[in-house]
Amino acid sequence: LDDAFVRGRGLQSEGKLDEAARIYEQILLRFPQHADSLTLLASISYQRGDDIQGDAYVERAIEAQRYIIGRLPDTPTARAPLANLLLARGRRAEAEEICKNLDLP
Repeated sequence: LDDAFVRGRGLQSEGKLDEAARIYEQILLRFPQHADSLTLLASISYQRGDDIQGDAYVERAIEAQRYIIGRLPDTPTARAPLANLLLARGRRAEAEEICKNLDLP
């Protein structure tokens, strides 16, 4: 999983969006809650000008991050990606609620 994801990110940074998207989609077949793959598929969609698909991927990534937090409720670093996604969607109050009781070093 990690190797495939790193390969996808490398391809995406090289502008090979189709190849990167295929890797992220393969990851999602095995791990449907892989929020990072969903987030990067959103990025690819936005780069292609497909805002509707990008928005759909972001919403799926938000739900995946919520799932992760539900599984790891005592892990403060699991909340940062969700807060960032919510902020990107203009959902500041939700992001603040996610971060409200964090005891970060």
